[in-house]
Parts: sequence; C-alpha cells; structure tokens
Amino acid sequence: MRGRRATSRQVIALTLMAAVSAPVLAACGRQAETKESPPRPVRTTTIEKRESLVPLTFTGRIEAEDEVSVAFRIAGRLLGNDTKLGDRVEAGQLLAQLEPQNELSSLRQAKAALSAAQGQLTQARNHYERQETLLAQGWTTRANFEAATQARQTAQSQVEAAEAQLSSAHDLVSFTELRADAPGKITATGPSAGEVVQAGQMIARIARQDGRDAVFDVAAQMVRSAPVDVQVTVSLTDDPKITA
Repeated sequence: MRGRRATSRQVIALTLMAAVSAPVLAACGRQAETKESPPRPVRTTTIEKRESLVPLTFTGRIEAEDEVSVAFRIAGRLLGNDTKLGDRVEAGQLLAQLEPQNELSSLRQAKAALSAAQGQLTQARNHYERQETLLAQGWTTRANFEAATQARQTAQSQVEAAEAQLSSAHDLVSFTELRADAPGKITATGPSAGEVVQAGQMIARIARQDGRDAVFDVAAQMVRSAPVDVQVTVSLTDDPKITA
C-alpha cells in the first residue's frame, strides 16, 4: 500500500510540473517570436491649412488717398464762393470769402484801444520817473512813489491786453478768407454767395494729390480669412491690360 501511494504522489508531481512548464515555454516562445519579428515601416503625413489658389475678382473704384473738407472758422454771410466741381487748386489759393464788415470794425476798435493803453502807459511812466526823482531828493513820500509804481504796472498790463485783443482781431479778419492748404482737385462744393454759413460748415471738398486708393466692397468673412500677404492687382474695367 505504501509503495502504491508513493508512486501516485510521484505521478501527480510530474503532472503538475508538466502543466506549469507548458505555459512558461509558450510564453518564452512568444517573446522569442516578438523579438525576432522585423520592424514595419510607417508613412506619416502632416496636415496643414492651405489657402485657396482660386483668384477672386471684385469691381471697385479709385478714390483720393486723402480727401478733406474745408470750412470757415467763424460764421457769417458768404460774399463769394469761387469753387467749381473739378477745378484744380493750388496751396494758398483763395476759395471763398465772408463779408468782413464786422471783423474790420472789431479790428479798428482794437487798434484804438491799444493806442489809448499806450498813451496811459506813457503818462504812468512819466509820473513814476518824477516820483522816483522827488523821492530821492526827499520832496515826496514813499506812499506816493509806491502808488506811481502800481499805476505804471497797471498801465503796462493794459497795453499787453490791448495787444492781445488786436492780434485776435487780425485773426478774425483773416478767418473771413478761406484758402486751400494743399494742392488738389475740387470734388464737392457747398453754399453759394449770399448764404449765411456756420463755423465748420463744408464749403468745398478737396482731393489732395498725395496718392490714390483702390476701394472694393468685400464681405467681412473673406477679409478675416484672407492671408496676410495677399496679392492685389488693379486693372481698368474698359482695358484689363492696364494694371497696377
């Protein structure tokens, strides 16, 4: 009995060893196959956003690069407006003029006020010099001398104010004339002679000769999606061979 049990145990142990050895050998076989398999080549492609090469055609117009509206700085009745549509003007050319009666009257008053202030200053200076001499000789008081000094300073301030008013009056007279500040071409005209205009009201519109712009109406979506270095070719509608 003992001999049979021993034999049975040996058979079971051999069976377990065989069962355990089989998966181990299978795993070793798979690792050997994996290591021995050659590498497979792989092809890669980079996805990039490319712009469409289809040209787009739009109809536009040529406009002046710099177009300005000229106007008077003051209000008044228009004496004359010599601007005509399509005329070429030069820098400093007289375009229109306001009736200057009121401004000339203010200029005369400013000149008279300046003359009066200068006369008072001359009188105040003479009185100051007398008081200064008398004070040095002891024939006047310190209070009289200080009053003469104050009167001279006041007269000097009045002259400076009158000079400023005269300068302003000269400016107002010059504002009655409207002149072109740069050469160009008249593209629009405003009120005619005899009309009352306000300060800043357009008298004429001048397209300066600095350059030209090609203006097109393009959808906003196309503008946002357009490349930075977009190429634009401008050609005449009547003759497409002429390009810029």
